[in-house]
Amino acid sequence: MRNDMFKVIVERPRKRAISDGARQFRNSEDVPAKIGVRRGYRSRKYLNENLAPLRRFLQSQAGRPWDSVYSEVRETIDGRSTVKQHILQHIEDFVAIHTREVNGEIVAQWRWRSEQPLAELRQPLYVDPNSGFLLRNTAPIRQRQRVRATRARDALEVAAKRRILDARRQLHKVEGNWFLVEVAQLPSSRTETRVVNGAPKEHAVHEPRWDVLHKTWVFRGSKPLAASADAYGQPGLYAVSKRQLSWRDAKRYGV
Repeated sequence: MRNDMFKVIVERPRKRAISDGARQFRNSEDVPAKIGVRRGYRSRKYLNENLAPLRRFLQSQAGRPWDSVYSEVRETIDGRSTVKQHILQHIEDFVAIHTREVNGEIVAQWRWRSEQPLAELRQPLYVDPNSGFLLRNTAPIRQRQRVRATRARDALEVAAKRRILDARRQLHKVEGNWFLVEVAQLPSSRTETRVVNGAPKEHAVHEPRWDVLHKTWVFRGSKPLAASADAYGQPGLYAVSKRQLSWRDAKRYGV
């Protein structure tokens, strides 16, 4: 680690927070001509560290024993001042230090949070609990890759059984046959006041509609509606009518 790392980290000047209300207060005609420099500020000065050099240094040390890396950091940032102690606390923003292995999986605890697997951590580095080495946390990258692959696979499965032509027309494959389906929005629920046991009470009133594709009554708030986003691409839709495609239509739509 470079000897002037502490100076590089704190090289930015400390900022003072001010809000729009503070500006109005200081510019008000009711304020005395001379007021203290702190008047009107919502908060006092706050730290403005440049932590990018520290993050880059830690990432460059991947593959080394963590004890050696941390000793090198403490040689430059010894923690004998409040600012240096604050910078040392930021190390855990980049490195998952408190790790252990549970059932063959490495988990880590960060500050007050409960233990989480590597794939759910925000830190790009972690300390291996077995070897004590500083390693790169590639689990989130692999997790994102798996999520993208799953979404791509789901999109292919949907395309194999549904095509959205426009806001009102869709193509659906049912039992090996393609149908042209006209969809519409379900009517919104309304509230009516009824007298029950002599007291007025509000009740939700739903107008059901017959879904010709799924052959069931649906309305807003019904359980079948919860799956309508998967069935029709967005919630609140139902099938008004359907017509099986002819071979000419199937050729035109490419299904």
